[in-house]
Amino acid sequence: MYGGTAGLTVNSGAVNEFRFQATVLTNAGDPGGRMTDADWWNFRTGQFEQFSYTESDAQMSTLLI
Repeated sequence: MYGGTAGLTVNSGAVNEFRFQATVLTNAGDPGGRMTDADWWNFRTGQFEQFSYTESDAQMSTLLI
């Protein structure tokens, strides 16, 4: 992720009167392509058995403020 943080503090003597900070982040790349997911467990026997498998085409874009 790429981004940055900026802040502002206003002081009057030794007392902080006001403080503001903002951060903005965005993703560096697009993790596109086929995404796979498999879930393994059998609650009845306690053994590891695959009970779910999915495939999907993934695309991602993120902006955190």
